[in-house]
Amino acid sequence: MSRRTRLSRRLFLASAGGMTVAVGLGAGRALWPTPGPRAGQAVNAWAALLDDGRVAFACPAQDLGQGAPLALSMILAAEIGADPGLVAVQAAPRDAGTYGNPDFDGRMVTADSKTTRGYWPLLRLAGAEMRAALIATAARMQGWAEADCSTAEHSVAHRPSGARVSFAEIAANGRLRMPGTPGLRPGVELTPLGTSPDDPRMRAIVTGQKRFGTDRRATDASVAVLARSQHLDGLPLTVDDTAARAVPGVEAVVILDDAVAVVARHTWAALKGREALVVRWSDPGGFDSETEAETLRAALDDDSQKCVTLRATGVATGAPTLTARFHAPMLKHLVPEPLNAQARGKDYGLGVTVESATQSLDLDMRFAAQTWKTAPFMVETIAHPAGGAYGRRVLNDVVRDACAVTKSLGRPVQVIRPLVDELQRGQVRPAAAQRVAAWLAPDGTLSGWSHDFASDGPLAAQLPASLKGANGDEDNTATDGAYHPYRVPADRIRWTRVATQPVPGFLRGVSAGYTVWRSRP
Repeated sequence: MSRRTRLSRRLFLASAGGMTVAVGLGAGRALWPTPGPRAGQAVNAWAALLDDGRVAFACPAQDLGQGAPLALSMILAAEIGADPGLVAVQAAPRDAGTYGNPDFDGRMVTADSKTTRGYWPLLRLAGAEMRAALIATAARMQGWAEADCSTAEHSVAHRPSGARVSFAEIAANGRLRMPGTPGLRPGVELTPLGTSPDDPRMRAIVTGQKRFGTDRRATDASVAVLARSQHLDGLPLTVDDTAARAVPGVEAVVILDDAVAVVARHTWAALKGREALVVRWSDPGGFDSETEAETLRAALDDDSQKCVTLRATGVATGAPTLTARFHAPMLKHLVPEPLNAQARGKDYGLGVTVESATQSLDLDMRFAAQTWKTAPFMVETIAHPAGGAYGRRVLNDVVRDACAVTKSLGRPVQVIRPLVDELQRGQVRPAAAQRVAAWLAPDGTLSGWSHDFASDGPLAAQLPASLKGANGDEDNTATDGAYHPYRVPADRIRWTRVATQPVPGFLRGVSAGYTVWRSRP
């Protein structure tokens, strides 16, 4: 049994007087938000039995609209033998040591189609532990042999007699008996998987009742929009906010290092106030797309540039059969719901609570701690449903804006970034230059391949500690797709990192959008 699931009862949950509280979480929050299993019984960090027989599931995945929480709850239900409709999905706290995705280096990130794959083994183990606890408890209640029992349809069945005990009956008849080391179900018994159950969120979504991050501004919080320079690196030199402050509903104007925030009682007033600002920005820098493209092309021809060798089985000799160069411009996409984050000071201003539509509580914490200038354990992060994400909300930099404005004013503020602002100054998929050469044998098979490409990378630019490869210098978000599937005797693939502007992000596909088509017929 994985220690990740076994340690939960000892370290994470302490039950006293019918009240389940979290300890050792650092965030200062109860593991199970109300009405969670305060009177229920936690089997491990992932699952608890509620008083009414439902299974509560601490879900580490964010609700981005693609169904990750539902998929994970189905894995847990299948292993337990629970009815998926009787699994109460609740948000897991920000505790990467317990809830981090192994496929993301243990970070709590919902992205890159890695959620189901990454959490599959952990939830199988957690579900097996709960199934064993339910069987052991039912067997003790009824005087059955555990070996004669199984779970299905939200109950424990006694095979010799055909008798059943529901999970609700088990919950009503005493404490769960914690098991030893349970085994996993055979794959053929994971019957809920592969089906398409009704998603309980759908009705709320299509009727407009579902509340996303932008809808969840606290009643005592103001809303702010930021004005930024139309060109990169622009800083506010002078600000005339007289007309902006005169707009009905505008409460304050806050000058930040690289932006000017208009704070108001409602979004419309904030937008109208921003239109009324008169700001003189610093002059544009030297960036332009053509210069960037030339810099990338030059990097491929400069042998002194450090490169990362991804594959090297040999170098083909003689003239190549085919050579080609490609340039992929930087690209931008938008998410349907504007980026948003709300910040609120806590603990006498030493800490901060951040609420946002996000793909990563961990990385939201990083932005908040850096901006608030506080320790990570002084940051509480709360995720709300997101109206689309596509990788853009991984590096959810609007958290930084919300913390900066809130810290300046000393009261809670939600920052909303309109789509046009994100289009103009948001993160991008970085541009890339590529050079390929192919050698064909007399029989037409590929005998040699050389692929050199230069680009920036989101990890290299923003999370350098997460670089991969034998030497810890490969940004897999920049090299994804370069590893072709062909058998080639002489195969060489190299990537050169060139820092570019604007700041790159994890926009959908990242490098695979341009590395794949260069090698596919």
